[in-house]
Amino acid sequence: MVNKKFKDFETLLREINWNVTLKGRETLKKFNSSNTQLLCMSTLFFAKQEEPNREFTMGELAKNIDMSFSATTNLVDRLVANNLIERKRSAKDRRKVIINLSENGEILIKQVILLRQEYLQKICRNISSTEIDSLIQILTKLSDLMKKGK
Repeated sequence: MVNKKFKDFETLLREINWNVTLKGRETLKKFNSSNTQLLCMSTLFFAKQEEPNREFTMGELAKNIDMSFSATTNLVDRLVANNLIERKRSAKDRRKVIINLSENGEILIKQVILLRQEYLQKICRNISSTEIDSLIQILTKLSDLMKKGK
């Protein structure tokens, strides 16, 4: 049986995530993009942040966003049509198709992130700087533990 504290903790995390997600959707509407498209673009964006030279193939992208290859291909087709993702042949192996964010795709992701950050800043205006620092410290520890426990 799960301890009540962890039930409450999970509920709070879910509610916070949902509210931040809703705020990000405001930007998505301007670009006529869906949450699934955002997931795809975010995966590419944050992977490049961690490894600037990383190249994503369609198969790797499908695996990372937990979608079938065919569904990912359809998703990428729509993103290419909307000029949010670019598709090109690998210089190393011409059989491979490499997927990257376009300049417009990067702009969209950065706008979503900024909108979410501004939302959090506004919501947290009545929380002290010390409390925010403590929250960041605890969430960082939780994130690190989750990364290690994968």
